[in-house]
Amino acid sequence: QNVYTTMSNKLLTSPSRRMHKAYSVSFRVMLSYAWLYLRKRLFGQQYYDRRIELLHQKNAERVKVTVLELQGLFIKVGQLLSILSNFLPEAFQEPLDSLQDQVPARPLEEVKRRIEQELGAPPEQLFASFTATPLAAASIGQTHRARLLDGSEVVVKVQHANIEAVADVDMR
Repeated sequence: QNVYTTMSNKLLTSPSRRMHKAYSVSFRVMLSYAWLYLRKRLFGQQYYDRRIELLHQKNAERVKVTVLELQGLFIKVGQLLSILSNFLPEAFQEPLDSLQDQVPARPLEEVKRRIEQELGAPPEQLFASFTATPLAAASIGQTHRARLLDGSEVVVKVQHANIEAVADVDMR
């Protein structure tokens, strides 16, 4: 299920909700490592060694899912973390690398509404054809192949709805 269709818009526009989500996941990740460290003290190094990689993978997925839910500048932070290979355990590499080129696309209806808001007409009136599946999706927008009414092939870059407000909330 697409993360954009299942989450509340309040998560995108409320600074307190965004901060709460980011901090709660960060705390949960840190707490999971602290808990494993305490159990290492009780059960030994072998206990720790058998569990640390799985914990890295679980926490990497938690971070990725949260970054995708929060969208906007958080995706940029996730992309930055993915290239800092010495900063995080190796298990974080693959999930965060996927933020470089596998950001989920926004629903077609949202894209159509955005085009109509910006250009004054729906894509069906502006283009001879408009592909429903995007060529690429990123943190602030996505691109779709289209054909103009005169037959010219073009790529239409559509900025995500409310991305300005989301970025403003994140910057504050």
